[in-house]
Amino acid sequence: MQVKSALTVFTDGASSGNPGPGWAMYVIGKLSKRVRMPHCTNNEAEYQAVVSALEELIASPELWQAYEQIRFKIDSNLVVQQLNGFFKVKNQRMREYVAKINLLTGVIKIPVIFQYIPREENRADKLKY
Repeated sequence: MQVKSALTVFTDGASSGNPGPGWAMYVIGKLSKRVRMPHCTNNEAEYQAVVSALEELIASPELWQAYEQIRFKIDSNLVVQQLNGFFKVKNQRMREYVAKINLLTGVIKIPVIFQYIPREENRADKLKY
């Protein structure tokens, strides 16, 4: 098996009304999914997208086993900075998401990186329509 450098995962979240009904969306290679959230904020949807993508990766290790790292590309600078430990997570609900993401990334035995990208570069953003 030839090892590739990085698997790119795009995630995005959206809420109508903030809070209101929303979607957590992710793209892993050719796989794309939307997770319906009956009531959430934009930030909750953003975090749930990362959680859902990590759960997909854990359930399907063949998606990432040929890679040296997993690179999440996210258009929420707040979420990226909080996941990378540069911004404090003040909200209790967001702290729960961060703790869950930290647990899930620990299951994956290669580095997981969170990177900010502009919305227009986020392939997951297109899934909300």
